[in-house]
Amino acid sequence: ARVIPFKGSWIEFATDVNSVMYAYIDRKKKFPVTTLLRAIGYGSDKDILDLFGLSEEINITKKDLKKAVGRKLAARVLRSWTEDFVDEDTGEVVSIDRHEVLMERDSIITEEDIDLIIDSGEKAIIVNREDINIAEYTIIYNTLNKDPSNSEKEAVEQIYRQLRNSEAPDEQTAREIINNLFFSDKRYDLGEVGRYRINKKLGLDIAYDKATLTNLDI
Repeated sequence: ARVIPFKGSWIEFATDVNSVMYAYIDRKKKFPVTTLLRAIGYGSDKDILDLFGLSEEINITKKDLKKAVGRKLAARVLRSWTEDFVDEDTGEVVSIDRHEVLMERDSIITEEDIDLIIDSGEKAIIVNREDINIAEYTIIYNTLNKDPSNSEKEAVEQIYRQLRNSEAPDEQTAREIINNLFFSDKRYDLGEVGRYRINKKLGLDIAYDKATLTNLDI
């Protein structure tokens, strides 16, 4: 798919030979489409899988995990924490979110994994639903596996890095670049015809005076 506005950045969606989908900005910079989904508000693996009705949540208790042995993980199991450090330039205390991947997607849960999962500090794990054909959603799973980010914050910083070839000075600056790309009235304009055609193509009912992209469009 390709969206060409009257004013603003082009965005294209394309799959490669490995059935991984990438978003291309202005035909130059590319990143996994799931990174873009995280950056616009669908930050966790569960958020993304829920968009396509793919996730089943299991509470992290010994009893529930024993029942889940043999099931396949749809999302990474992470140990997350926050580290504080002092910025040498400003003297301010800055907090950084850290993640350690304990189990990768597609891992089969075994008895030996139960204690590891409990020790993660997470409240739930996400497994593949058993009542759907996973093969129909190969692109989503393959793309998640190529996506190095694990949160909305990591995603916006990664996109900033791609587009600017430098680190974002702060999270807010990184978020602004996403907003300016597709969601700013001043920098992006589909025009009424563009909005009409997107609505018709995607079966949406968004007001014709909405000249920027929306999460629903993407």
